[in-house]
Amino acid sequence: MRKVFASFCLFCSLGLFAQDMEAIIKGERVAYEGKQQIKSKRSGQSYDLTYQCLKLSIDPGVREIAGSVYSELTSLEEAFSQFSFDLDKRMIVDSVRLDNESVMFQHTDDEIIITVPEINRGARLNVEVFYHGDPSVNEQKGFSFDYQQDGPISWTLSEPYGAYGWWPCKQQLFD
Repeated sequence: MRKVFASFCLFCSLGLFAQDMEAIIKGERVAYEGKQQIKSKRSGQSYDLTYQCLKLSIDPGVREIAGSVYSELTSLEEAFSQFSFDLDKRMIVDSVRLDNESVMFQHTDDEIIITVPEINRGARLNVEVFYHGDPSVNEQKGFSFDYQQDGPISWTLSEPYGAYGWWPCKQQLFD
């Protein structure tokens, strides 16, 4: 009788595991399909991104992040005056600063296009992008909000494709 009961319990638990696997497979499929939509080349001129510092304020209770990304980059072209970072179009860019001065930018189609005074090849730029929003709406699912026993939490799993969903970056794997 114990063997029959143990076999029955094992059989029932396999059914529960299969349902969890279906949910996992479905989630992975959605993430994979979202990753197929990444652009391979952004607008603007070529640059070498040499440093980034991410400063964030995260509130999982209201599903929002706010912060800035400070970046140092080197121009790879003569007459360099425009470049871009990747950031989900649903995130809100508050301002862009170059050497602590505001500069013009456009934020459309998952891209921040930044216009700067013209510099020569090899010159360095320091730029900081201030932004906020709910990154969990991005199809890549690189940043998520969830709940645990102790309350709301946030977590990220964004390499190599989902970083642009929650912070201004250069989302090109060949750089």
